[in-house]
Amino acid sequence: MPVPSASKTTHFAQFATTSRLLSCLVTEGLLHAYMQPLSNKDEMKAVCLIYYNEVAELRPEVIHSVIPLKGIPIIDTNDVNGLYKVELLDPMDMLPAIYTISSSLQSEYKDTTWIEHGYLQWKQATYNYLLSKLPGLSKSNLSDRIDGAGLWTSFAEKIKVSAPLVDQIAKELNSSIINQRYIYEHPRSLPSFKSSFIEWEQCVFEGHATHPVTIIPGQVGFIITTSRFTIPPMPSIEGDDYDLAHPNIRIAAIPRSSLILTGSFEKLLQPMMKIILEKTNNVPDSNHYALIPVHELQLPNIKHLFKDIIILPEDCSVQAQALTSLRSVVVPEIFRDLSLKLCVGMKVSSAMRTITPFTTYFGPRFSEHVVPRLTINKQILQIERELASACYKHDDFDVAKHCSCVVRDSFESRNEANGETVVVCAALVEKCQTPDSNVSLVENVWGLDTEEKKIKFLDRYIKLSLEAFLPPCLHNGVAFEAHGQNTLARFDSKTKELIGFTIRDFGGIKGHQETLMKSCGVKFDVLPDSCVIAEEIDGVYKLLYHTLIYSHLHRLIRVLGMHYNGLGWSILRRYLKAMIPQEHPLYKAWLLQSGIPGKCLMQMKIDELYRDDVQDQETKTQDATELLNR
Repeated sequence: MPVPSASKTTHFAQFATTSRLLSCLVTEGLLHAYMQPLSNKDEMKAVCLIYYNEVAELRPEVIHSVIPLKGIPIIDTNDVNGLYKVELLDPMDMLPAIYTISSSLQSEYKDTTWIEHGYLQWKQATYNYLLSKLPGLSKSNLSDRIDGAGLWTSFAEKIKVSAPLVDQIAKELNSSIINQRYIYEHPRSLPSFKSSFIEWEQCVFEGHATHPVTIIPGQVGFIITTSRFTIPPMPSIEGDDYDLAHPNIRIAAIPRSSLILTGSFEKLLQPMMKIILEKTNNVPDSNHYALIPVHELQLPNIKHLFKDIIILPEDCSVQAQALTSLRSVVVPEIFRDLSLKLCVGMKVSSAMRTITPFTTYFGPRFSEHVVPRLTINKQILQIERELASACYKHDDFDVAKHCSCVVRDSFESRNEANGETVVVCAALVEKCQTPDSNVSLVENVWGLDTEEKKIKFLDRYIKLSLEAFLPPCLHNGVAFEAHGQNTLARFDSKTKELIGFTIRDFGGIKGHQETLMKSCGVKFDVLPDSCVIAEEIDGVYKLLYHTLIYSHLHRLIRVLGMHYNGLGWSILRRYLKAMIPQEHPLYKAWLLQSGIPGKCLMQMKIDELYRDDVQDQETKTQDATELLNR
């Protein structure tokens, strides 16, 4: 497939990261955006002015950046000096251009040969609008400024973020841009409906729709967090430095006195260990040591932190295939029905991709005692249980999380053998492997080339997704983290019709103990201070809204062209009204409130938080009524 020029891929890589950065800063209320619709009928529908402060003054020194928009974002309909306050700014609202007002021309473009006529029109329209409000503006004052790290720094210095943190986040943003560009320049072949589940897992092209340093594109088709921000002693990783699609799984021998095993961990992994140990006669005494699989990239952290761990020789390894999340892998030659979740010391959003003792303790217990009692339709929803785990025994959980492992169900191969096509949901909304494509994989592979076909597909998708995830929330007070990375869609391999879903990963779910006990007779068994406990039932509703509605269905509605016209949201609202009893508190939480506080991803980074969510109680970061009524 043809690859755009290096200058063009650099531009789109910068925009992929920077648009997400500005989306977060505006939606979380850290910057303030105002929008002015334009009367012209071309691709550019409005101008968005992003301010350092909340007062919409047309003075260059208070304007952070200016963005041409291709759609009208969610706004406060009360105008301020003819401008409308933007409540939720999505990267898909933006055209791929960002400007700043400067004292002199500071265009970042050295090679302009790739710039198409549309880009010149957007800039001219933006300049004309600004000139009407700022008569003293000259054309050279409107500069192309799409550099995410520079725009982050100009914001962060205004609010006095500490210099080390400003520098760290700037490095993460630059890492995102560098690796996103690599993906654009090494596109993977388009998947087909006959592609295997692992091919779909490894075809995510851009990834997380709003977080600037959690974009999840792939390295030669593999899905990895673009930032790949490693912390010493791990080496930095960029481009094709390491084949993350096929990591080597090494073996660590850990003193039994230093290890916490849950479930039948060693028994489940026995087939792997048998094959690997045939390569050596030098194995530590099994009476004193237990063996656990380790991601090869994690070895420097393990050697640095744990002095009593023995790493078996390099030939005592097996190659795995990575799933979307980077740290989860399958080894189909050995395990048909199991996958492994491993630690990798890369920083993504606010967290290392490690596995905390909270997760290794909770997952197997939730799987054994709670999952069988949940109210679910087993024909529509499959739950991949976490069967066993291992974690280093250490009082400091920030140390222990660097040496742990979870063994969980993997139904994908079995489902394929039974006539299903299994697709990680995040892949459905990806572009067709070129940065300037406006066609998604779901449109291309399912042949959704008319509005009628799109409506039919979306209607069934929304219906089944709600039938899958609403019942445990409504009846048991349990919300799965049903975003696109954790959720797999199952299609009939002959008809292409959606059958149902599979859900995996329990580290981020929410449960309300009182509701669970009343409906199932059990409670979550957790370590103290576990973040999966919702003190109020409203916390369960917020989690499911954020993951299923905002992060999952919202993206599908947008790529199918049913966001701005409201068709997708009317379908969703119709099914919500039919499935949620009016007397149930979820009905009020989702269908009657003006908004639902959302997860503030950049604020969490600024505050250096991970397990403790930041949710904006004042700004309606995810305006439920506005979205559902569109």
